[in-house]
Amino acid sequence: MIVPALIKPIVRCGLLTALLLPGIPGAQGLPVPPSGKEWTVVEDLTDEFDAWDASKWWKPLWNYGEPVQMLAANSGVTGGKLWIKATLDSGAARWFETSRVMSYAQIKFPMYTECSMRTAHISAYNTFWLNNGNSSNRDEIDICENNSKPSITSQTERPYTMYSQYFIVKNGVTERNDGNFDNRNLSATNALKGVKWNEAYHTLGAWWKDKNHVQFYLDGEPAGSVTTISDFTLDQNIIWDLWTIDATWSGGIANQADLLDDTINTMYVDWIHTYRLVDAPVTQAPPWIASTQIAGGNIVMGVTNGTPMGWFNLLSSTNMELPSANWATNQMDLQFDGSGFRSVTNPITQPQEFYRVMLSSAPASPGIEFTAPDYSDGTLDGQQNWIAEAGWSVGDSAGSGYASTTVNSEIAVWNEPITLTNGQSYSISLNLQFGGSYSTPSDWVYAFLCGLKDSNAATAVGTGATAADANIQIFSGVDSYRLLNNYSTISGASTITTGQLNPGDILQFDYTLTRGADAASTSYTVRLQNLTDGTDTGTGTVSGVDASIYNALAGSGAYAFFQSIVPGNGGSGLSGVQVNSVLVETSTP
Repeated sequence: MIVPALIKPIVRCGLLTALLLPGIPGAQGLPVPPSGKEWTVVEDLTDEFDAWDASKWWKPLWNYGEPVQMLAANSGVTGGKLWIKATLDSGAARWFETSRVMSYAQIKFPMYTECSMRTAHISAYNTFWLNNGNSSNRDEIDICENNSKPSITSQTERPYTMYSQYFIVKNGVTERNDGNFDNRNLSATNALKGVKWNEAYHTLGAWWKDKNHVQFYLDGEPAGSVTTISDFTLDQNIIWDLWTIDATWSGGIANQADLLDDTINTMYVDWIHTYRLVDAPVTQAPPWIASTQIAGGNIVMGVTNGTPMGWFNLLSSTNMELPSANWATNQMDLQFDGSGFRSVTNPITQPQEFYRVMLSSAPASPGIEFTAPDYSDGTLDGQQNWIAEAGWSVGDSAGSGYASTTVNSEIAVWNEPITLTNGQSYSISLNLQFGGSYSTPSDWVYAFLCGLKDSNAATAVGTGATAADANIQIFSGVDSYRLLNNYSTISGASTITTGQLNPGDILQFDYTLTRGADAASTSYTVRLQNLTDGTDTGTGTVSGVDASIYNALAGSGAYAFFQSIVPGNGGSGLSGVQVNSVLVETSTP
């Protein structure tokens, strides 16, 4: 199964035509979002489990108490299902062999997640939960801890109960409450009412609304909620595991004989879908030509009621008696200012000409290639829109063209202010390579940096600065490399371990920032591909940016930049960086 992407609003003939979110296979229906908001898919936490996706999931194998033993081999993906299996290690103190699967990505309110799950029919917890932290300091939301076959047989309600709860633990002090729901209390028309958890796939969901409220869902219906006293403060990972303990509160310990029965000893997850709330697009009247005047051989028009910083086409026709399809002459692509207004000056070329405006997407951004006639060999600073430190220069402009530097910590800034509305994205794609002669470094190598910063000053950015960026780092003593944000790994972006980062390797660095409602909800993705040897970090996500970046995006503008750091550190042999082309683009959701 494939989750279809959200269909974006499209524009036709100057009118905004909204298309509805298509049905999602297996989903029971999303909670109604607050006014002005809509749900958007979180790809890193959404999976149909057609195959094991190592960029999304991993297996942390820390143990609960005896008799649990976590093993990587006891979980996986087969036949379109994620599974976790309990097996027996007879005679061992930790005889309950099992596993755990956890997301790399973390998420925070407001969000909604749901999965379709069928439990193992043994006396054990089949869990679907969110967590970040440890026993002394953590935030935790347990969506489900079902035991469909309690060995304490007097607990007759347990096979039907969801067992939802939360924990907020700060400095060893625990706050906890539950929102348990018995599926026999589902509505009479619900086909899963009273069906035990091992007998069918149930859809378990949680709407984490804000810092104090979580609403749980079961098979498309509200199923209990919790309200906290303390605040949730941490982004959390999504987790599944299967475990047992000899305790009354768990339903009792598993029967060892049940672990030998492959028809009952495995829990399955068919799919998981996760969403976050974003601002819904605002429907407005189309723009119109509000004023006209003749100035010499030109007509000057005032176009108003546009989308702030949005784009439109100026179309013309010379004969209104022809079908409307004759509006085929596009005079120009233009952008509104921040108030939704634009003055347009167009030459008069026909004795009778009619005009109209149509909303449009931004025109495709041409790639920046450092070639003639736009560029000439010499210092990059001052050419076209570049502000650059002295070490950056243009070479071979009459041929393939490139910008390069052999100086450490040298920055080049694209002098075009970037302002984004909530939900808009800005992308940078670079084609680059390093010079020199590679050797395994004896120290960590920070080689290259790219992203957005809050000013156009040609001042090098520190690796740990507040810019929204990512850097290329080579490991000390190992021929592996990766992307970092400041000094931290990036969720979803893996380390390249097969193949060295050799001089001359053609690299592609992709970066996309999407503005949120505030700095914390603004995020960006990064990816590094070695096009020479076919390796790839995959796409990683950095959630949250510094307030200075957000304020620049919402105000006077942020600026794209790339920068050398110290590629030759630790005797790596790399000597400078060469950027062959740049592509920048703004897109609207």
